[in-house]
Amino acid sequence: MLRNDSIHEMYTRFTMLINKLIELGRTFQSKELNRKILRSLPKEWLAKLTIIEEVKNPRNLPTNKLIVSLLSHEHVVRQVIQEDEKRKKNLAFNRDSLATFLIVNLKVILIRNSH
Repeated sequence: MLRNDSIHEMYTRFTMLINKLIELGRTFQSKELNRKILRSLPKEWLAKLTIIEEVKNPRNLPTNKLIVSLLSHEHVVRQVIQEDEKRKKNLAFNRDSLATFLIVNLKVILIRNSH
């Protein structure tokens, strides 16, 4: 899996490679495919990988269920990141609004005091 790949992109490439190997006569069991998929995940996926290995036993898990689990996790992570970005933008906007408000009011006070 490439660093900025989505699970969908990785799995599409993976499937194309596996299909080519199958055309050449190679056979695969689900546990072998699952092991290859899990090994390809970047370090950021270590926590999810650990959970899958402890709870779901990837050797007995159909490959499509493994992919669904990874897609689901990826979706949740993206939502959390988007929410964090929204919060950061709101904080920045609120800081800028407060600074503008204070500057405008300070100018009004200074103008009143100068008369």
